Amino acid sequence: MRLLRTFVSVVAALLIAASLPAVATAHSSRMDAIRQLPIAVQAERSAQMEEAATQAGALGTYWDQAADQIVVVTPASGNSSFKASDVDQLGLNIRVETRDIEQKDIVAIEDLLEGWKWDASAKNVNFVSLFDARKGKVVIASESNPADFQYFQDHFPGEVEFARGHLDLQSRLNDSPAHWGGAQLNLNGSKQCSSGFSVMRSGTAYMMTAQHCYVSGQTVYGGTGLNWGTIQYVASSADVELIGGSTYGGSIYVGGATGTGHAVHGASDPVSWNTYCVSGVTTYEHCGHTYAGLTGAVGVDGHTYTGFAEFTGGTQTQGGDSGAPWYFYDPRGLIYVAGVHTGLVTIGGITYMIATPWSKAASSLGVSIITG
Repeated sequence: MRLLRTFVSVVAALLIAASLPAVATAHSSRMDAIRQLPIAVQAERSAQMEEAATQAGALGTYWDQAADQIVVVTPASGNSSFKASDVDQLGLNIRVETRDIEQKDIVAIEDLLEGWKWDASAKNVNFVSLFDARKGKVVIASESNPADFQYFQDHFPGEVEFARGHLDLQSRLNDSPAHWGGAQLNLNGSKQCSSGFSVMRSGTAYMMTAQHCYVSGQTVYGGTGLNWGTIQYVASSADVELIGGSTYGGSIYVGGATGTGHAVHGASDPVSWNTYCVSGVTTYEHCGHTYAGLTGAVGVDGHTYTGFAEFTGGTQTQGGDSGAPWYFYDPRGLIYVAGVHTGLVTIGGITYMIATPWSKAASSLGVSIITG
C-alpha cells in the first residue's frame, strides 16, 4: 500500500488517570462547585479556559481524575505565556506542566492532514490520530503497516508515536413516528446503526445519525421495517448526516433493550469534569464515561473526518451503536445532548469511544436541537 500524504493530530486532551491523592481533597470542593452550575455555563467556562490556553501558546489539556484537576500542557522551551492565574476568574482547578514538543510541529502535522490524499489501495485502511498531552506526543493508531507512517517519525523525531490500534465502527427496535434517538436503523435488514437525536434545519425536523452508516439518498428503515425517511444532508468533514421525510420528536431512548423515552432538554459540548452516557441499539444505555478531549483525525474507508470527542471508562460500545446519542444528566435529571457516536479505538491498552461533539455536528449541518 502506498499513502500519498499524511494525516493527524489534535488539539485537546487525553484522560489517563494519575495518582495525586494529596491534592485531590484540597481542590475537590472547587470543582464540585463548578459541577453545580448549569451545563451550558460549564461548557462555556471549559471553552473559555481552552481558548485562553491556546491563545497563550499552550499545547493541550488533559483531565487528572485523581487530583480533580485540569492539566494545561505547555512547551518546555518556554514558548507559552500561559499561567493558571490567567483563568482564575473561571473558578476551575488548574495546574501547568511542560512537554518537549512545539506547537508549530503539531500545526505542521495538522497542515499535512489538510493536504491528505488517499491512495486507491487505502480504501479499507482506518486510522485515528491524537495529541496525547500527557506524553507530549502525536499518536497515530492504525492496523496498517507502521512503515506507511514512517514519514512522520522521520520528520518529527521524538514527537510522533505509532501504535497498533483497531478502529471499530459501530453501526430499540420498533420505533414509530415521531421518531426518537437511540433506536435501531438499517437498510432493509442490513447495516445496523442507531438514531442519534432530532434537530431542526430551516424549519424542518430531521434525525441525526453517523455519516459512515449510510450514503446520500438511501432509504433508512427501523427495526421492524418501518420507513424512517432518506439521507438528505451529509456533512463534509464530520461523521454526521440527516435523515428526513418523516416526523421526529425531542426524546431519546434510555434504559435497556425495550427502552423508555426521556425528553431532551438541550445540547452542549462535553466537559472533562462531568460523566456522560451513550444509548445505542446494541449495548443500550450505559453511563459513567469521562470526556477525554478531541482527536485530530479519523480515517474511514477513504474518508477523513476530524474533530471527534473521546470518552473513556465504563461499558464499551459495540457494533450497531454508531449514530447513538451521547448525553449528560444534570443534577435535576435533565438530559443535554453532547454528541453522536462513531465507534471505538484501543491505543496502548486504553479504549476510547469517539463521537462527533454537538457544536461540530450542529455547525457542519446548520441545525439546532429539538427538545421534548
